[in-house]
Amino acid sequence: ILPNLVDSPNEEDYTCIQNAYNSFESWDFKIYEVDTLITDEYIFTYTNAQVINDIVLVPQYYDSASNSPCHIEQLIELDENALDVFGKAFPGKTIIPIHIPHEVIGAQGAIHCMTMTRPGGA
Repeated sequence: ILPNLVDSPNEEDYTCIQNAYNSFESWDFKIYEVDTLITDEYIFTYTNAQVINDIVLVPQYYDSASNSPCHIEQLIELDENALDVFGKAFPGKTIIPIHIPHEVIGAQGAIHCMTMTRPGGA
C-alpha cells in the first residue's frame, strides 16, 4: 500500500512517492494506493497501519472537536477511503479503525511508528 498524495506543501513528497511507486511496480508488486494528506503541521498517512495476525489496525485522523488541528472535513472521506483500501488489500482480515490524536501524530507518528521499536533497556 502506497500513499496517493491529495495535497502536500512540499514538492519533494510527490517525487519520493512516485519513485517508490515505480520501484514496486518494476518488481511486479500489486500496488494499492490510499489517499494521504500532508499539511504544514502533520502527515496524515494511512500507510502507518499495523498488521497483526488476522487483524489490520488502520489509523483514523478526523477529530470532530472544532478546536482540533485534525478538524479537517477532508479527513472524514480520507478515513473512510483508508478502511476501504485496506479491506481490499487484506481480504479475510479484520480491519480495525484506530483514532490517532494529533498529539500522537506530532510526537510519534501513528500505529506502526509507535509499535516498531521498544524503549532501550526493555
